[in-house]
Amino acid sequence: MSETNFHKTRWLYKRDGRDVGPFRPHELKDLLKQKALTESTQVRELTSPEWRVLNSVPGFADVIRAAAAELERHAEDRKVAKQKAIPWVAISSVIVVLGGVGGYFGWRHMQESQPLSTSGIPTDLLRTLDLQPLPERAYLDTRGPIQWAEEKVALREVKAGTTATRPKRRPVAAQGAPGEARAVGADDLADDAAAVQEIDFSNTADEGRDLGPGELAMVRQSAISKLLGCAQAEAERSDSFNGTTVQFSLLPTGSIGNIRLGQNGANSPAFGTCARGALAGISVKPFGGGPEVIRVPLKIGR
Repeated sequence: MSETNFHKTRWLYKRDGRDVGPFRPHELKDLLKQKALTESTQVRELTSPEWRVLNSVPGFADVIRAAAAELERHAEDRKVAKQKAIPWVAISSVIVVLGGVGGYFGWRHMQESQPLSTSGIPTDLLRTLDLQPLPERAYLDTRGPIQWAEEKVALREVKAGTTATRPKRRPVAAQGAPGEARAVGADDLADDAAAVQEIDFSNTADEGRDLGPGELAMVRQSAISKLLGCAQAEAERSDSFNGTTVQFSLLPTGSIGNIRLGQNGANSPAFGTCARGALAGISVKPFGGGPEVIRVPLKIGR
């Protein structure tokens, strides 16, 4: 296989008993740099059922060497950057130490230069505050009753013949009766309070959890890898088959349902059987909310 054709191939790799992919060779190189793959990881080409060790595939020898070279170059760059940062750390430490020593000696000089008053507060500070003695009214005779100051509040006079008016209540649309308005008063609280019910969450288990985006992406990738095999097999049986679309729902129970095929797929009973069998093996833990609809377009290049 030429180098150009090899870079166009698509590969799956095995992880935790699952087929993950498909990926181009340059994408597998990125996974090698991230340590998600090793040279001993089992891979297979999308159109081949045979699993092989990554370093045993001739085309991946250059990919493995390129990934190792990039990792080594990144490690060298980090080492150089760390060495450049060491002098700045030392200089910053010296500045902090000198600042602390200077502050301590300055504080000691201020303590020795300012005489303290009988209260322990420096006399310069007392002069700056300009404190005044407290008046006699600030002291209370706690042995006797406290004499509170008399206060008078002027009340607003109401003229004879006037009546108090209550503001009008605004009409509020009631639930269940669109377009109809009713006045909401204090008596409505009793009716609303009687309608309150306690909700029991004791038996929800995993059914109330949120479906994470990672799980949804994993379901889609797994479906693509399985459905591509069905589409490839159908293309080998029929020259007129150039692809189709498969739509299915990930139900809250965690299983696959509501499988629908495009026109090309629906015309082939063999493809429909293969697609439904492939999707039947995909499942996740039960989750809360409604079903998630996933569309997988399949295209065969000839």
